[in-house]
Amino acid sequence: VTITGDNATTKSPLFLQRLADSQAYVFILLALNGLSAGGKAQCIIDSYPRIIELVSVNKPPALWRIGKHGVVHPVEFESILQRMRKNQRL
Repeated sequence: VTITGDNATTKSPLFLQRLADSQAYVFILLALNGLSAGGKAQCIIDSYPRIIELVSVNKPPALWRIGKHGVVHPVEFESILQRMRKNQRL
């Protein structure tokens, strides 16, 4: 399980290809940006039950965005990769 606040990872061909080749679960917590270290820790703690729930019912690899209000959006990273290949970004 990986947690980040960097939404730009969804535009990185290298990151997305490595994710596709892995057994990882990645969560982009959009609320992490601009928080203090303590605020980031609390955001992760608050998101943890939802993260555990998603990991327990989904097969890896998987990528989700969790918005500032806790709304979860799956990221279809394999579709993004296909578009990148088509546009020769890989």
